[in-house]
Amino acid sequence: MLQFARKGKPGWQAGAMEVWALSIHILPKQARIRNTGYLLPNPFRSWEDFLKAKNLDLKDIGDLELWREEAKVKLAFANVDPQKQLTVTTGPAEFVSAQDWLLGRLAAISGERKRRSGRGCL
Repeated sequence: MLQFARKGKPGWQAGAMEVWALSIHILPKQARIRNTGYLLPNPFRSWEDFLKAKNLDLKDIGDLELWREEAKVKLAFANVDPQKQLTVTTGPAEFVSAQDWLLGRLAAISGERKRRSGRGCL
C-alpha cells in the first residue's frame, strides 16, 4: 500500500494534508497461447493453478471436462510459438518450457484416462 500526501487546496487550513491510499497489485504477465485462449498455469496466482501446474487437478475433474482439457491442450500445443519461449513455473526455481509442460500435460491426461478406463469409465 502506497500513500501519497499533498498540501491542501487554497482556502483550506494552513498545513492541512490530504492523504490518498493507492493499492498496487503487481500481476505477472499472463501467458496466453496465440489464438487459443489457453492460459498457462502460474502456481503463484491461485491454488487451482498450482494443482494444474503439477497436473494434480486431473483426478478431480469429470470425464467430459477431461476430454475438453485434452482438446484444449492439443490445440494450444499446435499453436505454441517457439520464438516466444514461454515458460511455466512448476515450483520454486523450477521452470519448464511451455511446449514441454503441454506435452507433460497430455501425458498426464492420457494416464488419467487409462486409470479411469480400468474403472469402467471413458
